[in-house]
Amino acid sequence: MEPSDSLRERKKVATERRLQQAAVSLFERQGFSQTPVEQIAAEADVSPRTFFRYFPTKEAVLVSDLYDAPFVALLQEAPADLTLLETFRWAIHALYDRFDEADWQAEQLRMRILSSTPEVSSLLARQYMRSVVTAVEFVARRLDLPLSHPLAATYGAMLVGAVGAGLAGLAVPDDAGTWESSISRAELITLTDLGLDALGHGLPERAQDVPADLRRRGAAVLPPSAS
Repeated sequence: MEPSDSLRERKKVATERRLQQAAVSLFERQGFSQTPVEQIAAEADVSPRTFFRYFPTKEAVLVSDLYDAPFVALLQEAPADLTLLETFRWAIHALYDRFDEADWQAEQLRMRILSSTPEVSSLLARQYMRSVVTAVEFVARRLDLPLSHPLAATYGAMLVGAVGAGLAGLAVPDDAGTWESSISRAELITLTDLGLDALGHGLPERAQDVPADLRRRGAAVLPPSAS
């Protein structure tokens, strides 16, 4: 990639993030339906025309995960000696390390709004399927399987499901039914690792087959009311 192309891409990503951060902040303060595209654009200091150059609709600014492409690149950059599961873990950790505080707050808000706003909650299924497709492509490439092979779909969905145990913490209200609480980056990494480690151990057949270490680590992150 030429330097000018690299600079152009960085500017594009920066504008996308600025628009998404502005949008989720406004949605949180005044509601999705009450926030017009023109206000989002003004908050991000761009024109409405620029908004539509990046996002075709107001809904798209929520369902567009700006970290999909970087995650795919990280999967390809991972050390070659890692196992399939450890490659997935390495890429997730590397991705989380790229989040600055503004990115992190915007991502938490985005997930909460997607889950709590009736007008857009159906978009969660689309986001989930996009994550599964990314994982299936990764598995098929690593295991030299056809993309349509059932095992590629099975293993890919298992990886996404394991990681989803952590991501679900961004999308559920607290015990009082409010959306004020948030999960820290360290907690998200802990839950992600727990899910991937559980996947690596395999599905237990009986209660006594659950590894004691996994049981202990899981209990440590339970809210006080559930422990």
